[in-house]
Amino acid sequence: MVGNDVTAIHDITANHAVNTMNANVNGTLTVNGNSYLGSGFVCTYDGHVRTREVRVTQTGWSDFVFSEDYKLMPLSQLEKYIKNYRHLPEIPTESEVKRDGVSISEMNIMMLQKIEELTLYIIDLQKQINELKCQQK
Repeated sequence: MVGNDVTAIHDITANHAVNTMNANVNGTLTVNGNSYLGSGFVCTYDGHVRTREVRVTQTGWSDFVFSEDYKLMPLSQLEKYIKNYRHLPEIPTESEVKRDGVSISEMNIMMLQKIEELTLYIIDLQKQINELKCQQK
């Protein structure tokens, strides 16, 4: 299965039938005739990939949600959006993902943005609860 040109590879696992597999740390990885080059390669393998970690370097992040001038959508408006479009704002629809796929790094940023927005909603709701408790005393 693995050719003689393999040097210093940590773990290579194949869960599908693999006819040929050759790897060279400083060269290419070939699986069933698909070649994967080093830095800057494009992977076109249509199957499963198993790994312990994927590290993505990113130039942007979603912490802008915590800036003073960020406008959080009112919950009533968010509810209307979800009823009309059946997905969260700024998140691709199921049909878009089926058609185009999704970038893991971009989706992580979008999900973190939604988590940060949820955190702001929760903080606001807690303030309202505390205010109501004070009014009851």
